[in-house]
Amino acid sequence: MLRKGLISVVLVAALLLTALSVLLINDTAKPVIADDTTQISPVINLSSKWKYLDNGIDPGSSSDRTRWTKLGYDDSSWKSANGKFGAKSGQLAPLDSAGNFTPTVLLNHYQSDNTCIPTYFFRSTFKIKGEPPTDGLVMVGTISYDDAAIVYINGTRVAAFHEPEGGFETNLSYGGHGATDPVTATFYVDTSLLVAGDNVIAVELHNQRSNSSDVWFSMPSLVMQEYLVMNVGATELERNFNWYFPSANGSVQYAVRNGNSFPAEYTTVNTTAKKLGETYIHRATIKNLQPDTQYVYRIVNDGAVSKNFYFKTAKTDSFSFIYVGDPQVGASWGVLDDAGLWNTTLKTATEVVPNATLLVSAGDQVEVCTRERYYQGLFAPNYMPTLAFANSMGNHENDNYTGVTEYDASPYDNHYNPPNTVMNGEVYGASKAGGDYWYTYNNTLFMHINTNSSNMAEHTAFLNGAISANPNVKWKIAVMHFSMFGAGSYFTADAMAQRRELYAPLFDSLDIDVVLSGHEHIYARSYMIEEGFTPYTAEGVQSAVTDPCGILYLTACSSTGSKYYDMMDDSKTPHVAVKSQHIATFTAVDVTDTTFSITTYRVDNKAVLDRFQITKTGKEILPRPDFDITDNVAYNKSYTTSLPYRDGGREANWQYDPNAAINYPDEGGKTLTNGKLPKVKAYTDAAWYGLHDGTPDIKDAGINYSWVKVDLEGTHTLNKIVAYVAPDLGSGVKWPSWAGVVGYDKDGNVFNIGEFTLPPANVADTDNYVKLELNLNGIVADAIEIRMNRGGYTFISEIAAYGALGGSYNTTPNPDPDPDPEPDPDPKPEPDPDPDPDPDPDPDPDPEYVVGDVNGNGKIDARDYLLLKRAYFGTYTLTCADNVADINGNGKIDARDYLLLKRAYFGTYTIQ
Repeated sequence: MLRKGLISVVLVAALLLTALSVLLINDTAKPVIADDTTQISPVINLSSKWKYLDNGIDPGSSSDRTRWTKLGYDDSSWKSANGKFGAKSGQLAPLDSAGNFTPTVLLNHYQSDNTCIPTYFFRSTFKIKGEPPTDGLVMVGTISYDDAAIVYINGTRVAAFHEPEGGFETNLSYGGHGATDPVTATFYVDTSLLVAGDNVIAVELHNQRSNSSDVWFSMPSLVMQEYLVMNVGATELERNFNWYFPSANGSVQYAVRNGNSFPAEYTTVNTTAKKLGETYIHRATIKNLQPDTQYVYRIVNDGAVSKNFYFKTAKTDSFSFIYVGDPQVGASWGVLDDAGLWNTTLKTATEVVPNATLLVSAGDQVEVCTRERYYQGLFAPNYMPTLAFANSMGNHENDNYTGVTEYDASPYDNHYNPPNTVMNGEVYGASKAGGDYWYTYNNTLFMHINTNSSNMAEHTAFLNGAISANPNVKWKIAVMHFSMFGAGSYFTADAMAQRRELYAPLFDSLDIDVVLSGHEHIYARSYMIEEGFTPYTAEGVQSAVTDPCGILYLTACSSTGSKYYDMMDDSKTPHVAVKSQHIATFTAVDVTDTTFSITTYRVDNKAVLDRFQITKTGKEILPRPDFDITDNVAYNKSYTTSLPYRDGGREANWQYDPNAAINYPDEGGKTLTNGKLPKVKAYTDAAWYGLHDGTPDIKDAGINYSWVKVDLEGTHTLNKIVAYVAPDLGSGVKWPSWAGVVGYDKDGNVFNIGEFTLPPANVADTDNYVKLELNLNGIVADAIEIRMNRGGYTFISEIAAYGALGGSYNTTPNPDPDPDPEPDPDPKPEPDPDPDPDPDPDPDPDPEYVVGDVNGNGKIDARDYLLLKRAYFGTYTLTCADNVADINGNGKIDARDYLLLKRAYFGTYTIQ
């Protein structure tokens, strides 16, 4: 059932559009663009008739200064006109050099003593048919004035601009801004001030001083908002529209902008109209826009035409967008205040980021989704129909709704028109309201996730589907209301911890670059979060990263300041790099093919709170699953090395001692076992380690070689060893003529493992790294050592060893690398890298099972971890007994089972 307040709005709109059978905005005049407000059916515009008094007489009385602002006041003796009122030195002339403020009605400028008239008084009326709205729906007005103005509705003061501190002493007092040109401002009217039938709007206009050179008044619009929103389209070259109207006949007209008048040639797109009580929801999409182009559009309903609206499309090689969190209009229980704060935020943001074409919100756009006045405040700012709006589903838009449960039927859904909400005929992630949706914007894939839905299978299918449909994007951005790595108390809550364990590994597996969130009302920028959960803190708080391994989690503060929360202690949120509370903020984001840059500003003074940039060189990380740190047993292990190349040469005063190897703990990003591949230019990137050989004093058994030894910190059965080495880059850097691997047992005995197959030197002469790979048959070792033979320097960037804990030795010590090693007399069976998707279950399983032993071989090994990992991400179906894989014992196989087995495999958790 439609709410009473909304019915009243519909009646008002019907009345207004019946009365306005002609064009509502005169396109041949100069429309007010920069400070106008969204409108479809204004009750006041530049064609409205005003009664006015410009003779220097006070219409008030000693007992009631504002009696002239009220209903029933007799203004029959006042002058009457419509248009723009003003004077310049007593003449009908422009007040500014551009001619934007040229009066059409001349006001009497001077009194008999040649001093300026101090105050002018204006009255106009508009009608409300039937009972007015009772739930505080918002009207929005635009006023231009010189030098001060006070606005009244039915005798109640609703706004004042440049009124002196303490107010005007009398109605006929001087005061105001004294600026060169008139000022344009927005004001809001609570519709509870309205009455059925005639209503009066009155304006008191003051000159600043007795010798003021000019005076001005105009009111371009006073409008009952009808929820017009321009949503983002499926790409940056589309726009989706949504609005309410009491008739099913509607359209959008648009064209390339050419000045301020609507072009004679334009394109029309008719809407689809969905009945909602006594009104209709209108939706339309415009397509095939051109990049880096300004457009003009207008809304048409039953022949009534709106004002002109303007927007610009993004460039092809870059774009900028504004990211906000929790506008939550109505949260302060003062919708007019919140609407004003929201207007201020957008005004400030568009001033700071004038080239922004997209506005991304992390959810909770309104406090209560069933209160229409909150949407009125949200859509009131004139900036809303100029930016492609990408809204997210917050808990306030879901939890407050108790109506029908079908998708696209809630107040939240009725107010927006997002793209790509249906995939494979299904709406994924649907809850009481809203669902998942995606769009591409230039080089970036945005995926909005409805975190009110706990259906991870649907979210996983949605994300995989969106990514599969857009394989060539440069950046993948997830937008979700709930923050996985924020700075507030929500971080430690059980519900958020459960969500984190679900989403974090999923995002990591999909190579998401950035996650944008809200909910906490605290600004927080995480460290780069690696492997799902681990903050990379080794280099401290960074302002920029290049080719990172992890994900950036950004949590926006309240963009309006309508509600704030407190931060947690630093010790409880070690993942947070930068944070700020109790300050309304917005974030400017600039995106190119290689950079993703954020700058977070305070709304109140435009001060910068935080800057951060991610740069991609295109050479940074081998695509998963080819280089998967979760299966790399060398990951985060320390190593020792022969003489390193540093700062252009050998270390100062170095003397070779074969028993004094140099140990390098895995830290600082300049490591060989940290799971990320740095830049490849050996002489310009310190993250590459150069290993010196070929000098007489670096020898072992007569063979010159450089070496790196990685301590695996336990006995492992190895199936593959990988080394990433630099190519021949000249300047003494040589491609190795031989490269091999030896192993160490737990007692330190060395034995040969094998040698790499090297490509020819001309193949290696490239800007990128070269991957050397050695497949093994279950070699058991506690440490491995990569050896390379070549005169000069060789460079290595990463070492990986794939395998599992456990195994028995069957090796012969051999300290020298063997160019033709004998095969292992008793090789271990090579594990199947792609397990049978439907293995036959054991017809008579042993009841004495081992919890976590998914493949049933009596121990927890790499295959168990791999099978459960694939089962969790939906690429494999477990056919073993659930109680084997159900590690946490809750009766199902879920993310916690996957995480516990992962931790058991890596030795940080013991399964009982």
